Amino acid sequence: MQTEIPEQTNATDKGVIVLPPKMDTAAAGNLHRILSENAGQDLTLDTSQTEMLGARCLEVLLNARHHWAARGHSIEMTPPGKDMLGCLTRFGLTPDALATGETP
Repeated sequence: MQTEIPEQTNATDKGVIVLPPKMDTAAAGNLHRILSENAGQDLTLDTSQTEMLGARCLEVLLNARHHWAARGHSIEMTPPGKDMLGCLTRFGLTPDALATGETP
């Protein structure tokens, strides 16, 4: 069964992209596409529904953060729920890692 990021191609008028509950390897390509379509603007990733974050999607998010910063834009994350916070912790990251690139 393939997991897909919703077919939302543009961030909302406030630059918010809502991430799905399951962000596994199958979702990485669609996540990359959506982020690419919204390049050139500051973004906020709404992770309130995200329960699972896989390594491939994390790689896409960290890579996007790097490219956004290089172009003078930001990618921020809404305060993560317990599940998303647990996923980040297992990767040795904090919620601020996407915004700043700094790791603990």
